Amino acid sequence: MAQINIGQGQGITQAIASHLGMSKDDCKKVGLAQWQQVMSLVDQNNTQNKTNKEQSIFSGGNNVKNLGNSANWKTDFVVQQGTVEIQQSLWDKIVAILKPSAAAPSAPTQSETPAQSDAPVEVPETPKAGQTAELDAFKGMEAKAREMTFEEALNDSTPENGVSMVNDEWREMANRGDAATGEKYQELVKKFGLNYTRQLDEKYGNGDGTLTYEEFEKHQSEDITPDADADVRAAMKEAIKNAFERLDLNDDNKLDSKEITTLLAAMDYDKDNNVNGRITINDFFRTSIQLGEGDRQFLDDLLEYNYNSFFGKDEE
Repeated sequence: MAQINIGQGQGITQAIASHLGMSKDDCKKVGLAQWQQVMSLVDQNNTQNKTNKEQSIFSGGNNVKNLGNSANWKTDFVVQQGTVEIQQSLWDKIVAILKPSAAAPSAPTQSETPAQSDAPVEVPETPKAGQTAELDAFKGMEAKAREMTFEEALNDSTPENGVSMVNDEWREMANRGDAATGEKYQELVKKFGLNYTRQLDEKYGNGDGTLTYEEFEKHQSEDITPDADADVRAAMKEAIKNAFERLDLNDDNKLDSKEITTLLAAMDYDKDNNVNGRITINDFFRTSIQLGEGDRQFLDDLLEYNYNSFFGKDEE
């Protein structure tokens, strides 16, 4: 846990900056979009605290889009003088946003060392037509899941049953706490996402490198069995529509490699908000269920955070 001291008259962003030893000049270099990402993480922690009936970090409104509006400063993200705690995994992400040179991603646990990790998927620099390693990896994972009951699949985190987006070099970097681990992780996941998107497009689309709703629906509809009744089909169609709208982060009515990469990165978070470069069956099914739900949820914040973190753009 990171313990943040809230001084008299301070807001949460001021307290975070003070805790990091940031000067006024340092703070001026941080853009509004970065502070919005930070407060999305704080809000995530606050929501978890409420769910677990633990002490709240702040009270009042939590709309990060209003963060730059001084009219909301007395009503949103209200904190009291004293000490608040932020989960270490979330705090590491906050440090990475505000002081990237000081951040070092959490190393995988002992059970995730390179000697015990699943074989990496080799990601070519330039994807070529006909190469389907990433798509085949997901197909293989789904085939293994079909051999399980739904409950077994929903709880399966076996490394060998999942999909690896990184290689042994990255795992070794993470284990030794290399400062470049985070940058290397994004490089590998971006390549994996680019390849995977192109492979999906080659199979279900028209070869333009993106997926329209109709192409995405064609891919997702493979899971609808021929004997499914009308109600089941309608429910799955609605889930597919919700998933597409949730992933279309730039609202251009198609999914590109950036948006697919963002989804893959979101699947990689475990229950402690750490990443290890591997998507398990549990990760895949849990995220797929959340994608199809209609109401806004934490996954939406995570997708927006990853999109901005990976590609440095705020599409709002």
